[in-house]
Amino acid sequence: MRKILIFISILFFANCNKPNTEVMKLVELLKTEKIIASYFQGNKISVLLDEVDQSNNYQNLLKIATDEDLIYLTDNEYPIIRCIAFKGLNSRNNTRIREILYNHKNDNSEVECSNGACLTNQIKVKEFMLEQLNPETTSKYRFNLEKFESITKMYEKE
Repeated sequence: MRKILIFISILFFANCNKPNTEVMKLVELLKTEKIIASYFQGNKISVLLDEVDQSNNYQNLLKIATDEDLIYLTDNEYPIIRCIAFKGLNSRNNTRIREILYNHKNDNSEVECSNGACLTNQIKVKEFMLEQLNPETTSKYRFNLEKFESITKMYEKE
């Protein structure tokens, strides 16, 4: 009997960090989203996820997901979900946004990015996350230009 209670306790604690079923259903739908860059500047992409911002699935995710759900999703197996969760946390001015960025400094997974119908490119998750905190954004946790450029150089080396 004691072993059964221990087993049930382990299962309970192992699952308590996972988002609820509604959140996970939206995650399944969002796996197919594409990143749309608002503009290309030379070989640098300013990725704002404009189209995803207007997606009903994204908006619904932000309505029902807690910050803890989004933090959990920043480690999802799908790169696009990691990007979307990070963007959601950034839009909520989550205090852990920079910590999450630094935790993904080696996240070289790529997501497809396009400016619409004609130009497509790949962007690494770490670059996407960093771009959300560039000095030109309205993010509360954006970097100043000097810090942004130094992190960009560090990320390019890895």
